[in-house]
Amino acid sequence: MSNRLDKFFPMPDFLRMPAIGLDISDHAVKYVVLKNTNKGLAVEAFGRRDLEEGIIKHGVIQDEKKLIVILNEVQKETGLHFARVAIPEMLVYGFNVNIPKVNHDQIKQAIEFQIEDHVPIQKESLIFDYEILSEGSRSYFIKVNAILKKTFESYNEALINSGLSVASFEPEPESVFRAIRLKDGQKNAIVIDLGSRRTSLSIVGGEKIISSSTVDFSGNLLANIIAGDGSSFEEFEKAKKGMILGDDEKSEKIKKQIDILNIEIKKHFNYWKEHLDIEDSLPSEDTSVEVFNGKEGSVLDIEKSGMIPVILSGGSAHLSGLPEYMSKKLKTNVSFADIWTQKSDSKSGGKNILKDGLLIYATAIGLALSDFNYD
Repeated sequence: MSNRLDKFFPMPDFLRMPAIGLDISDHAVKYVVLKNTNKGLAVEAFGRRDLEEGIIKHGVIQDEKKLIVILNEVQKETGLHFARVAIPEMLVYGFNVNIPKVNHDQIKQAIEFQIEDHVPIQKESLIFDYEILSEGSRSYFIKVNAILKKTFESYNEALINSGLSVASFEPEPESVFRAIRLKDGQKNAIVIDLGSRRTSLSIVGGEKIISSSTVDFSGNLLANIIAGDGSSFEEFEKAKKGMILGDDEKSEKIKKQIDILNIEIKKHFNYWKEHLDIEDSLPSEDTSVEVFNGKEGSVLDIEKSGMIPVILSGGSAHLSGLPEYMSKKLKTNVSFADIWTQKSDSKSGGKNILKDGLLIYATAIGLALSDFNYD
């Protein structure tokens, strides 16, 4: 089942063309283009364009004309006319539902009957997509992602006016997760995408995202401690490279901020642990609907006492000593994301993307990869 919000705006197969993986945030536009080579996939182009303050605010486009100028530069530089675009998690209404087992062509209608119970907006104003997380003999456990039609239209219009056609939209956490390579045998994780102005937290079970949410934590908090108030992205990156999280005064200030994030991680994990591993083991009041119980068909099969591994991604995450500190506090393995990298190809631009920071480009890489992994 596709995760993309293009399910109801599908691109015909004969129109499928190489597309730019386009990560648009409040402060920057990042892009990645991949290509097939005789050694496998390789990075053909990548880059970053900083945005002036106020062009996009909290994911909502405020100054379309200025954004179009930036997007047009990306289009001209890559020479491509299609883009796969990530929608900021904060603009996505995500929820999970159990529905009786019906024919696949009836699932959309079954979700529509429930959507206004989960989203405080009339269904006519929404576009939604879904993924079946678990399937029993009598019911489905489904993840639904919905966005406002006007959100889709505002991004779509800006892209079209810049010379780009939308190949797909999808929630940002889905893009990040596609770029991450889990360790052999690993099925469950908490993925933290630590951005400069917002952080998304995704619960992964059975190698699928069960739920994503935005938590009240930003990389700017760390940037202000490390490089000073109002520091630029470049100043933050430069200061961060030479720093190791230790016992000095600056490190102690950072730890206090990270402890806030740790609390959020525990809170979200405990909620899903309870709802998918304990509460769901109780009989359903509606005997026509199965409830998945942590055994066969489970989406999060975990020990009742254990925290699942945490994976760190995002441009603000790569701070030496951060995984070790969080691991100690959370009592679980915490690591930087193992982001997809191209096969060795000295002629590709991939060498430089490693220097620029794979975590920074995780979303754009994940979007670009969908060209080679689409359903």
